[in-house]
Amino acid sequence: MKTSLLYKTFIALGLIAGVTTTTLMISSCGKGVLGGTTAQLSFNDATITASMFDLLKTFKLFPEALAAPATPVYFGIKFLAAYLAEDVDPITQNNAGQVAKIYVNPECPDNPGCSSSEAVTTFFDFARTSTEVNAELNGQKRIIKPGTYKYVRLDFCIGGGTRNVAFRETAGSELVYANSNNCGRTSQPMTPPLAITEGDQVIINLNYTLTDLVVDSPGGDVSPISGTRSVSFPDFIPTAKKL
Repeated sequence: MKTSLLYKTFIALGLIAGVTTTTLMISSCGKGVLGGTTAQLSFNDATITASMFDLLKTFKLFPEALAAPATPVYFGIKFLAAYLAEDVDPITQNNAGQVAKIYVNPECPDNPGCSSSEAVTTFFDFARTSTEVNAELNGQKRIIKPGTYKYVRLDFCIGGGTRNVAFRETAGSELVYANSNNCGRTSQPMTPPLAITEGDQVIINLNYTLTDLVVDSPGGDVSPISGTRSVSFPDFIPTAKKL
C-alpha cells in the first residue's frame, strides 16, 4: 500500500483537525533491568475520525456503484511477534543479517516463539485506545544485541493464515472474519538505518493510520469468509530517537 503525500504531511504536522494517527513506540534501553541493551514495545493510539471519502459522498463525487472506503471500529489480527531487522531480501522478503525480537505473543513459548499460526487463538485489536492496547501488550522488555537495523517487522501468521483477521466496519455491523496469506507487515525503511550500540537508549515510533482501510472485495489484503468487504493492513512509517 502506497503512502500518500497528504498522509505524510499529516504525520509531519500532527495538528490537522479530524485526522489522527497511531504511534507504535519501541524503547530500547541501556544496561537496565535485564543487564544489557533491551527493547520494549508499546502503542500510542489516537481515535481516527474524518475521512476524505465522507466529503466525496456528500458532494456526490464518489461512484454510487461502489461503497466508499471506511475506517474499521475493530481491527483484530493474530499478532505473533515483532522484531527489528538489519535488512530484508528484496526477492524472497526474508530477513537478511541480524534480527532482534522485541515482542512474542504470550500464547507462544518465549523462545523460540510461535511455531505455527494456530499457536495464537486470540485477536489483537489495533483499533483500540493506547491504554487498552498496552494493557494486553503488557510491556515486554527484551534483551537485544547492538547492531544496525533498517526495518521493524510484525508477524501475523506463519506459512499462510486461516481466519487470522477479523474486522468490523461500524459499531452495528457484522464482525467479518477473513483469511490472509500476507503473514506480516514490514515498515518503511529507516533512513539512515538505526545503529544501536551497547548502552544506547532508543525510542522507535511506528506511525500508522486505519483511515479508509475497509474497501470492497476483492480489494484489500485479506479474503473475507463472508460478505463483500475486505480490509488492508496499515502502512508503518518509522522514526527513531536516541535518548
